[in-house]
Amino acid sequence: MPTYYAPGTRRGNKTWVIRGHIAGEQYEIRPEKARNKREAEKAWQDFATDTRREQRDANRTRETATFDWACDEYLTGNPGVGDAYAKNVRVLKDYFYGWPLGTMTTEDIYMAAHKICGDVKPQTKNARVITPAAAVLHYMARRRLCEHFVIPKMAPKDVRRPITYPEQLETLIDAADPELAAILTTLQIHGWRITEVLSIQYKRIDWRRSQIERWVSKSQEWRLAAVDQGVLEMWRNLPKRSDGFIFGIRKRHDFYYRVDCLVETLGLRMKYRPHSSRRGLATTLRDLGYSIDAIQHAVQWQSRQSAAVYVKDDPERARPAFEKIRALIGATRRKAAK
Repeated sequence: MPTYYAPGTRRGNKTWVIRGHIAGEQYEIRPEKARNKREAEKAWQDFATDTRREQRDANRTRETATFDWACDEYLTGNPGVGDAYAKNVRVLKDYFYGWPLGTMTTEDIYMAAHKICGDVKPQTKNARVITPAAAVLHYMARRRLCEHFVIPKMAPKDVRRPITYPEQLETLIDAADPELAAILTTLQIHGWRITEVLSIQYKRIDWRRSQIERWVSKSQEWRLAAVDQGVLEMWRNLPKRSDGFIFGIRKRHDFYYRVDCLVETLGLRMKYRPHSSRRGLATTLRDLGYSIDAIQHAVQWQSRQSAAVYVKDDPERARPAFEKIRALIGATRRKAAK
């Protein structure tokens, strides 16, 4: 039987307060229009009838609900999610099409992460699969259409990412043909992604102002950027192409192949990838005394956090600083001795 609290019998209650259990779950309602206990009892009976009906409908839906249906419900109920996040949810919808919602397990989601993402770092699998899958399941759990369970994120691998400093590319640039040298120099000085460099078009370049509108693939937007005069001159000296692009290399894997062949010809012990230049440029700017904000604007990251990820602690780069500190200490000691 429910418990009825008349107005004024509980601290601060100005209306009837009714607390009771329905199908093993506790509820509390405050019927504002109830003027006496009879009307309060009627309000509770109506509430209990509606609640039992909703529970029966939920149980019926729970037996037939599938994960692809849950993805649609999640996107409908959360219209503010970003396009990239919604895309990940739709990929999960296709993968788990027809999969009963109540049978989902953590192992199923991990398997989906490996199948969908392939051989990528765990952080990427967490972002593309684990997090959106957990969001859909938790949304359904709040509607009591499945059990609530925690899906742990995959632990990141402790792998040291390769880093190439601007000065290390000089040997490759000197030996490369004009087109490859222009691409390497652009990566060396600006630190853009290789796909963004290969997609540069003549019509997007403002030669007079030394600016370019470049397509930023990750954020899916055009962004205005300053261009180094030396880089512009290398672009200008390349043969004019009829397709409107600066470079004839259209795929990043073709660029990788040409660079690997050049490295092998020169007998260098390195495997160069453009993203290592991105890390090397950010770290070099930090070593030169620039702040994270300045590094962010120089390479055009969207946030300080993104820029900070690319700044690496390199023990070898710290040695010159040790020499300066040692020289300073020695000068101080000499002054003290005098």
